[in-house]
Amino acid sequence: LFFVEGVGATVADSFLCLTANQTVSFLMSDLDPEVTGYLMVVAVDENGCPIQQNSLIGDAFFRLDTGHAGNIAAEAITALNVIPPCSRTATTTRLRFDGVQYSMLGQTVAASHLPSLASGERTMIVLASIGGSLADKMTSIGTLFGLIFNDTEQGFSFSTTEGCQMMRILTSSYPRSTPRFPTIIPAGRSGWMKVWPTELNQAFVGLIVTDAAGGVGYEGARALHKLTLGPTSVEMPVIAPSCR
Repeated sequence: LFFVEGVGATVADSFLCLTANQTVSFLMSDLDPEVTGYLMVVAVDENGCPIQQNSLIGDAFFRLDTGHAGNIAAEAITALNVIPPCSRTATTTRLRFDGVQYSMLGQTVAASHLPSLASGERTMIVLASIGGSLADKMTSIGTLFGLIFNDTEQGFSFSTTEGCQMMRILTSSYPRSTPRFPTIIPAGRSGWMKVWPTELNQAFVGLIVTDAAGGVGYEGARALHKLTLGPTSVEMPVIAPSCR
């Protein structure tokens, strides 16, 4: 288990040993308290080397100080035909999400059905950068370009610079588009948005979370749509599990 801190991109790690059909649940506040970020899970063998084991499933229940809450399924990344080279004496190995070793991740991602602020629903976009080193620090998202579309197909552009994890509520001040979000999607209307990176070899996972302020409207979480896929890679430390 790799716990990635969302601001500084630093990583803490731990092992979880499961039998074939075992289930486990835990509170993040017990394992990595007072930290906001995301969790990466990699299936490994008795030496700590990645294996082609595509049966892990999971989900997370969360509640934020902003009032946003939901349940989201884990993003499953498939190990394909080639496993990264790794030996008993290796100290690190590289996970390549290139469509050869592992399936690629989203590069241009989209959030569908953005409700108007006038509806009482507040929409949060969460995006996490997958790249860098799980032995040191993950990479930042960097600069993103985006387009917000209203229901008449008009698109309005914006750009933003983010750290390792982006957690942004769509308001009259974010994103900095002309005009602003409440004008693009007025009362009784809806729209959608898409974002993509300026850097090559940058890929993401993410979700959209809706909070019904005052009990008006709908709330919950769902994954962002992947419009295009892109390659990335992550360096991973090789450590023999303590529970073998």
